[in-house]
Amino acid sequence: MVQALIVKAGGIGGIGKLDCSEVKAAFGIVSGRYKDLDINKGENREHGGAPASSFYESGRGHAGDVKLDGCGSYDPANAWCWNVDDGQTHNTEHRYLTDRMAEFQSSNGGGQKTLTEHMDAYQKAAEDCLVDGDRARDLKDPERREMAKRAAECMREEQEAAFAKEDCKVEGKTKLRAQSLPLRSERPKTLRRR
Repeated sequence: MVQALIVKAGGIGGIGKLDCSEVKAAFGIVSGRYKDLDINKGENREHGGAPASSFYESGRGHAGDVKLDGCGSYDPANAWCWNVDDGQTHNTEHRYLTDRMAEFQSSNGGGQKTLTEHMDAYQKAAEDCLVDGDRARDLKDPERREMAKRAAECMREEQEAAFAKEDCKVEGKTKLRAQSLPLRSERPKTLRRR
């Protein structure tokens, strides 16, 4: 199926023009609002763009937690997410993405970063996750990298649309919580899906 998409696109140069639904399907990506997303056993709903904890003062988002300025409409249940291999153990997509975002939050001396900056970092992390992981294993470089890049672009477009909706509205310039994720000493070298 994946190779047929590349042929349909006219080769590697046409991958950027492929329909998002086709590219996401090639990688087995299912996305939508957290509360509406059906996932398979062994998967989790990964909040994309920025960790859900980034929108709250305490970093947890539990009942009674206070949202940061500019995050008044944010609701994790209405936030965009996608299906990832579950678990916070090494070699899972969930852990890989969490670690990448923790590294981003700690970069350049830490401090608050905007939602747009978070989405930039997340887009690159999602692309790398798809390249390094074992989704669509029949796809080899350079097509694999290009397809992963296109999939990450598609997910970014969906994230931006979700943050523009009234039930989860947050502007890109909004500064989010500094260091809402734990920084671990090492990142897994390879990824696997169950």
